[in-house]
Amino acid sequence: MSTGMKMLALAAGQNNLKAGETIRVALDYCLLNDDPEINWIDLVSDKDELFDPRKVVVVIDHQSAPCFVADAQYNYKILDFAKKHGTEFSQSGGVAYELMRRHYLKKGNVVAACGAHFSYMGASGAVALRLSAEKMVEALNTGYADVVVPNSFLVRLSGELAYNVDFKDAALTLLSRVGEGGFKGKAVEFYGDIPEHGKALLCAAAADAGAVFALFSEDMEGYDTMISFDLSEVEPVIALPGDPFHIRRIREMKFLSVQGVYVGGCYSGDIESLRQFASLMEGKHCHRGVRVVFSAVDSETFKQAVSEGVVSKLMNSGAQLVNCGCSGCRTHSFGYIDEGENLISAGGCNFAGCAGAEEANVYLTSVRAAAASALTGMLTMI
Repeated sequence: MSTGMKMLALAAGQNNLKAGETIRVALDYCLLNDDPEINWIDLVSDKDELFDPRKVVVVIDHQSAPCFVADAQYNYKILDFAKKHGTEFSQSGGVAYELMRRHYLKKGNVVAACGAHFSYMGASGAVALRLSAEKMVEALNTGYADVVVPNSFLVRLSGELAYNVDFKDAALTLLSRVGEGGFKGKAVEFYGDIPEHGKALLCAAAADAGAVFALFSEDMEGYDTMISFDLSEVEPVIALPGDPFHIRRIREMKFLSVQGVYVGGCYSGDIESLRQFASLMEGKHCHRGVRVVFSAVDSETFKQAVSEGVVSKLMNSGAQLVNCGCSGCRTHSFGYIDEGENLISAGGCNFAGCAGAEEANVYLTSVRAAAASALTGMLTMI
């Protein structure tokens, strides 16, 4: 069996697994957040008891600074749940996935979540599973989740990225190559030595293509399917509005005016990305008419960015700092864009309405391209 399948078998108390069979796995953690589209909180009964409050982590990361009364009321319901049951809780610590990866998860853990980019947590060596809100409520009571055993799929990484390419380009290129649903029903494991944030981006991208879970493997044995992915062939790309699978090489794009730029969240709010953004913006100023927003992935990264002068450099360039969290990827509090406006985002979401009006356009790309767009008011590269 593959690395991830061995972890799954251990959590199920079995020696061997067969693709397609349903197993019951013990959970090390359940992760809950305040995404209103999931709305697990209204499914929880007052009589429900948790299997272990110490293993339930509740994070407010979508609306940590609510701008609307309804959002504040929703948050209070979640806060009351955490107080009642004595769970782990964070209201302003940052993106839930990063908090789990940094403070809770260990290699071999199994964690359940409801969010779209759940497999980001696979960068920690954990098996991260996505449950519906209904199944999550059951898991909160029992500490177990039913899983259909997936086929194992290995992505073997080779080569190195060019100087003007980063792992966001690699993640988008991989999605374009496998296509929508390309990883559906599969346990996706990557093999290759890359930086930690690169691992998180590739694992998160696998979820977009339907992966049951994604992580990095220690070997290349025991897989049903394998593909190779040469990083040296990746070019600077951009995902067109609507989904992350339709990409274009930036050098092939015609003139595109830019009204907004976002760098932050779990996709580009890490310290390395913020340093890169600041180095490209330092001594320059945002193009007139372009709203540039940035955030750190969590409070620890924010404090580090402040101490290194990263925040000052970006604010001096005219960029606006917002609170740690999901921010411009799934905005509910700030950074809205209007009908017909174009947002260049180094984040992870570009579906209609994710950052404002349904008719607004969100393009996904790298920090480097985001910085160039912020400075020129048009999509370009530095």
